[in-house]
Formats: sequence, C-alpha cells, structure tokens
Amino acid sequence: MLFAFSVCSGLFILTPVSDREHKLRYLLTFVGMKPSAYYFGNLMCDFMLFIIPTLLFIALLYPLNLTFLYRGWFPLLGIMLSFGFSLITLTYLASFFFKTSNYAFNKIGIWYMILGIALPAVITLLISLALLASRHPEDYLIVWMYILLIDPFLPLSIGIIQIV
Repeated sequence: MLFAFSVCSGLFILTPVSDREHKLRYLLTFVGMKPSAYYFGNLMCDFMLFIIPTLLFIALLYPLNLTFLYRGWFPLLGIMLSFGFSLITLTYLASFFFKTSNYAFNKIGIWYMILGIALPAVITLLISLALLASRHPEDYLIVWMYILLIDPFLPLSIGIIQIV
C-alpha cells in the first residue's frame, strides 16, 4: 500500500510545478488571486482526489470479513485521511525542488520510496539495535519521533498496525 501511495503521489505535484513552469501563478496574482487561496483550492481538490480512492479501498476491505477491522473502521479512515493530508502538503513542499512538471512527476515517487519507505526502515532497525544496547532508550526514541514528523509513510504503517 505504501508503494502505491509513493507512485501515485506524482499526481499531486503536477499542478503546482506546471503552474510555476508556465507562469500561471503570476497571471493569477495579477488578476487578484492570493497565494493562500491558490494553495487552499489546490489542496482541497487534491484531497478530494485522495478521498475517493481511499473510501473505495476501505469499502473493498469490508466484504473480506476482516473481523479485526470491524471495530476499527473509523480509526482506519481517520488514519488514512490524515495521511492523505500530510502526503499532499509534503508533496507541495517538495514541488519547490523541481523546475519541470514531467521531471517532478517521474521523480517524486522514487523520492518517496527511498526517503519515505526504505530510509525510515533502515533507521528504525539501527535505532532498535541502539535501544537494545543503551541505558537510556527514551533519548533515541524522542529524537526518532521528531524525525518522523516530516515523513508521513512510517506513521501510516504504524497506525494501521496498531489498529490490527
């Protein structure tokens, strides 16, 4: 599931990079649109594009008779929606690193797979090994929690594991 979100996140980066590439935002600013209205409108539209497949995914899980999810449908929905919001806002922040929309669409999925899935898994393994040998494990844990504030992928998987 995390792999699919990484690959599909390129959809959310297309509009901001394309608008900057074609200088559409300058035109919108000239006509009187504020940047906050531009980003809020894009965020709401992208969030709606995220909600529809998420609801379909949860609806397709229902006929599988997963009894452990019957008591946790609303927390699962809450985790998925908060992940979508954080993924889209992180993608908007990452859009400032790209100049062309084609390059951004192709590379953001790879960035998220490396920085959002592989790197946290390796760091978690190293931290867990350090916790085993440490006298003060809470110090490492607190630092790691602050690092995770900018990476929405690992908290999503941990939240789903907590529900299950």
